Amino acid sequence: MCYVAHVFKFTSKIRTQGLNARENFRVKAKRVAFERRQVDLDMKAALIEMQPSFISKGVLNGPVLVTLTRVSPSRGLDMDNLWGSHKHAIDQVAEALGHSDDRHEWLKYEVAQRKSSREEGFSIEVSIIPYRKVLIAAGGSSLISWLSGRLSSDEVKGLGVPKMVGGRIRLDCDTAIVDVMVGGG
Repeated sequence: MCYVAHVFKFTSKIRTQGLNARENFRVKAKRVAFERRQVDLDMKAALIEMQPSFISKGVLNGPVLVTLTRVSPSRGLDMDNLWGSHKHAIDQVAEALGHSDDRHEWLKYEVAQRKSSREEGFSIEVSIIPYRKVLIAAGGSSLISWLSGRLSSDEVKGLGVPKMVGGRIRLDCDTAIVDVMVGGG
């Protein structure tokens, strides 16, 4: 995988809860408000500091891949609880990027988790990177020559090592994440 130059990253020191958390509705409302406020403050501070080229005045210039990583000293969560624990952070990131709906076609999400030390504690790491999805017909020319003809030279220049991710080929380029899906034909 090659180095991705246009990545926007920030970390929020919040402790997320899975869907199975049993808490009073008032306690949950306060926690949700705190999580959203903290993500918003941390993202705005990072936007001012980093000024990524694909976000101008808090609005996206094109599709992005948002990866949220839950950092916790615990064993971790199962997948449905992991997605649920990121719900409020996802909503706030979408809103901060100028979209009231987190299902906007320019927003694609992935979630992950990693174990931290007790001293490091709990947090969420958010990375945002330009994203492209390309559909090619089965057969025909080789993948690299096909990409060379369709992607800008800047993107092809930094072509990373392809890897399989959920039935598609993922290329980490210098300027974007590119998912290549092979179709019939």
